[in-house]
Amino acid sequence: MDSNILARILRHLHASGGLVLFLDYDGTLVPIARTPTEAQPDDALLALLADLARAPAFDTILLSGRPLASLQGMLPVPGLTLAGTYGVEIQRDGKVMTRGVDAFQIRPIVEQVKSEWGRLTDGRDGFLLEDKGLAIALHARWAEPAEAGLVLETARAAAMLVLPADNFRILRGDRFLETYYAKYWYNIYEIRDKEDGNLKGWYCNVAYPAEISEELIAFSDLALDLVVYPDGRQVVLDEEEFQALKGLGATDAEIVEALGVMELFAGFNKFLDSLHVDIDFPRRGA
Repeated sequence: MDSNILARILRHLHASGGLVLFLDYDGTLVPIARTPTEAQPDDALLALLADLARAPAFDTILLSGRPLASLQGMLPVPGLTLAGTYGVEIQRDGKVMTRGVDAFQIRPIVEQVKSEWGRLTDGRDGFLLEDKGLAIALHARWAEPAEAGLVLETARAAAMLVLPADNFRILRGDRFLETYYAKYWYNIYEIRDKEDGNLKGWYCNVAYPAEISEELIAFSDLALDLVVYPDGRQVVLDEEEFQALKGLGATDAEIVEALGVMELFAGFNKFLDSLHVDIDFPRRGA
């Protein structure tokens, strides 16, 4: 971690401030394994998580695509918040909640997709079908690349025939152009489809000015985000936490500038996209 960022965190803690830690599981706390059941925590990791959960200055949240039941079995740590199935299932303070889904409606459709994908991958090497209860994942990390591409596209097409468009999404990789600034209180991600390059929109963070060095680019997010769609629609996220910016060093003028510049950036990019003009915006700010 950059020494300036670490120093800022330590000053915050010494001033009786608190930190919220969001941790991923696979590939962060444990190495990526061939199958999910092989990626088990060791005693040292469990002890570390227990120490963090007991520390009053930390609110430790583990967010994973795994189902909540899987996380509960592997990480029986009192005080640790577990968010499974990408945040749909949450265990916090001994209580479990499910956000925005009806399991009785979703599960029959998941079973249909599972059956279709099971027939598609039966007898093929390198594929793994992972049933997550409220979601299902088809992994092809160890399959031969050409076959993986064909199978995944076929699986996507098969699922589209089953899934109601208003309640389900098929997630796959997108291309991000990330722009960071050392002077300004925001950063911007341009999102394009990885296959055809079509613009999907912009995700704009209000954040501390980025710490930029030869080794890394680091920043601290400040809750408020703006999503801008190619048709000009804008959605502000976490607006109720916007007041958290005040007192953290950003003036009212800088906050207003952050939102205003993000909207101008999005509008300018929309105009360029209509002209089919490509500009490589710098990733490193002045």
